[in-house]
Amino acid sequence: MTKTVHTCGESKTLGDAVKTMLDKNIGILPVVNESEKLVGVITESHFVGNEKSVPHSFRDLRSLFGETFHLKKIEDVYKSVRNKKISEVMTRDPLSVSPDASLINVVELMNLKNIKRLPVVDGDSIVGVITRRDLIRAFNIVNS
Repeated sequence: MTKTVHTCGESKTLGDAVKTMLDKNIGILPVVNESEKLVGVITESHFVGNEKSVPHSFRDLRSLFGETFHLKKIEDVYKSVRNKKISEVMTRDPLSVSPDASLINVVELMNLKNIKRLPVVDGDSIVGVITRRDLIRAFNIVNS
């Protein structure tokens, strides 16, 4: 588990989040409210977008930060969402684990939900993040 956790307030902008993620070289930015309670996350995956099914259509629409970009350039979407509030684009109520979660529970959850990073929450406080890199470290410790 990585214990140094960089967080962002939900009133900050997506541009603020990007700056923090790049400056700190992190792939997940937990979003906290005024009480420092985890309320969401922004991850590298948010910048890839996702597909949304359109009923009775042969095509899915690509969406990025709530903006469809079927006929737009991704660069234009990035520019248009820079000042959006984190609270508008974050994943709300993210999956998390407690500090006493077993390695098998963490691995199973990450596999089942196809996620790369998990916030570690003790009560209402975020105390760490488990990443796939941490699983590699665990492998190394077990085999030392």
